[in-house]
Amino acid sequence: MEIYPNSQLYKDREELEALQLGAVQMLAPSVSKFGPWACASSKSSICPTCSPTKSSLERVVEGPVGTGLFKLLEPKGIVGLAYWFNGFKEFSANKPLRKLDDFKGLKIRIQSSKILEGEIKAFGAIRR
Repeated sequence: MEIYPNSQLYKDREELEALQLGAVQMLAPSVSKFGPWACASSKSSICPTCSPTKSSLERVVEGPVGTGLFKLLEPKGIVGLAYWFNGFKEFSANKPLRKLDDFKGLKIRIQSSKILEGEIKAFGAIRR
C-alpha cells in the first residue's frame, strides 16, 4: 500500500472520479464530498451538527442512515468500508460564538460542499 496524503495526487473534486476510474483504490474523503450523490434525507440526517456527541454520531453512521449512504455509493462503483471520525467543527470569530444567533450575518469560509453549505445557512451565516 502506498499512501499519498495532503492531496498529493488529486484535489477534492477529482479524487472520487479517480476512485471510480481505478486510478486509486482507496480514499478517506469527508462525508460532505458525497453530497451530490446523496438524497436530501441522507444529507440532513448525517449532518455532524445534528449529533452533539461522538457516541450519538456513531449511532447514526452505524445505523440505517450510515448504511443507506453506503448503498447510494454502490451504483457509482464505490464500496463504503467505514466512517472515520475527524473531530467536530470548531468555529472562531472576532466575537464570541455561544448560540446560533451569534452566527447570523457572519461570512464563513468552508470546503466546497452542499452539505456544509446547508449547515452554514441553517446557522444564519453566509458561505464565503
